[in-house]
Amino acid sequence: MVGSMAAGLCKKQPGKDWVPRFVGRHREHLQIGFLEGFDLSRKKADNAFEYRRFFEKLAEKMEALEILAQNTYNMDEKGFLIGVLNKMKRVYSSQNPPKGAGQDGNRNWITIIATICADGTSLPPGIIYAGGGDLQYSWLVNWSIDKLAFFSSTPSGWTNDELGLSWLQKVFKPYSKNKPGFKDGQYRLLFIDGHGSHLTVPFIKYCIQHDIILVAYPPHSTHRLQPLDVSLFSLLSTY
Repeated sequence: MVGSMAAGLCKKQPGKDWVPRFVGRHREHLQIGFLEGFDLSRKKADNAFEYRRFFEKLAEKMEALEILAQNTYNMDEKGFLIGVLNKMKRVYSSQNPPKGAGQDGNRNWITIIATICADGTSLPPGIIYAGGGDLQYSWLVNWSIDKLAFFSSTPSGWTNDELGLSWLQKVFKPYSKNKPGFKDGQYRLLFIDGHGSHLTVPFIKYCIQHDIILVAYPPHSTHRLQPLDVSLFSLLSTY
């Protein structure tokens, strides 16, 4: 991430030794080392003191900038493997138990980008298909033109830096600004997770230029604090 930030600022990709040399020049502020992974990261993140401190700092910022509920948004992404069933409880005959639930063999990967507002409204969703090149007609054949959504595709079906910035420019900024009651000069608050496509230099710079305040959830806490994860995507994934 340090190398990516430097590349975004300087328009030139640094060499493989640049990051350790950069850290070496700023030893009074930075250090570098190996961190071992541990399975208790989410459990350790469930810390009432840390959560309270996060929300207290957030409340101070929202009060200072006079941010309204109607200008407070939460965005999240969720990938779905279409056609693969989750493990679910069933009732069946004990004399003739089934071997499993039938799947249709479809293995298409689709990513949904959803944005909800603290006042109960939402912005148009984004749908990313796995595939190179232009969108295919068969992907949209069942889509009703009276429903507003944005479609795109990437080779993996996941978002990337370019799509993240495009979503910010073509969906979030115009649709949150044209919302009834919004006035020029008001700040908008946008909750995001720590995904790399949300923390690029162009993404952050665009937010600064358009009075959009970014708030990243504490690490390993989205299973508790991310409203879309908890309330919407879990149900949609089961469906």
